[in-house]
Amino acid sequence: MAFYCFENSARDLIKERLKERVGTEWWKKSVASKIREKVKTRKNKDSKNKWHAPRALDEISYMDFGDMADIICSQWEHFQDLFPSQDWVRTRIGDLEQSRNAIAHNNVLSERDINRIKMYLDDWVKQVG
Repeated sequence: MAFYCFENSARDLIKERLKERVGTEWWKKSVASKIREKVKTRKNKDSKNKWHAPRALDEISYMDFGDMADIICSQWEHFQDLFPSQDWVRTRIGDLEQSRNAIAHNNVLSERDINRIKMYLDDWVKQVG
């Protein structure tokens, strides 16, 4: 649950901040073409499997967790007031990506990994308030 909160908070922050600062075309203007192409491929795959509901309606929900650090850092001028440094963002998202992949593949996390998620979520909430 803590990881779910962290990931969705980060996705919402990126989407809302860039929409506010760049405009409604933020996805095309602010996200690297490599990420946009990966997302487009995933959305197309979802659309072919009509028997299953799509995972989401917006593009940001189709990108990899680690891509969020790339977007924040590449658009640093829109996020620098929220975070102490790009390294802070990359470290937390990079560390948590390991746990996310374990969770996504139905593995059990160690108590230490669970505590890291809780700590990083707490750090995130205090930082972006």
